[in-house]
Amino acid sequence: MTYRRPPLNLGIYLDDHGEPISYGNRWGMGHPPEDTYSVTRHPERFAPIVDVAEALREYLIATYDVTEHGDQLVPSDPAAASLTIEVTDFPLARASAGISGFQGAWNCGCDACDDDVEELADTLERFVFAVVNAGFQDEIKGRSVHSSWHDDQGGTGSETPRKVVDKAVFAALKARGRDAVYAPWPTRT
Repeated sequence: MTYRRPPLNLGIYLDDHGEPISYGNRWGMGHPPEDTYSVTRHPERFAPIVDVAEALREYLIATYDVTEHGDQLVPSDPAAASLTIEVTDFPLARASAGISGFQGAWNCGCDACDDDVEELADTLERFVFAVVNAGFQDEIKGRSVHSSWHDDQGGTGSETPRKVVDKAVFAALKARGRDAVYAPWPTRT
């Protein structure tokens, strides 16, 4: 079985003057207006991201040896990273992985962020498959927790100071030891 992205019905959304809004390109290199923060004029435009998240979840469950625990998918191999795909009524989709719960894909939804739905879908898929294919790691480095993911197109990561990391998360990472890269997910037989 091969994963196929569901069609993205991007729609056309209009501003107060009846002009189409070019989401993803509205602010250029400038800063968004203050009144666009915490405001989402067209939340329905994110519905395709929910479709992608649900398609990914269905594909992963059908293809890999995982168990579901609510929004979390846990591979049968304990050396592989767990993955959480959360969908809300906003519509909003988030994906996080590993012991640290690193959020590798999400959409804020506010007009200031000016998220492009196609880019969000790409990032969600790339992150999910990076986790599945052993391209995710989280580890303790010095006084911080480092989490990152990568694939053949690049990747991203973050560093969180130890003092703000939950003690149970830190202990689990410490117990995991030096092997910070997770194993690939086992497929169903």
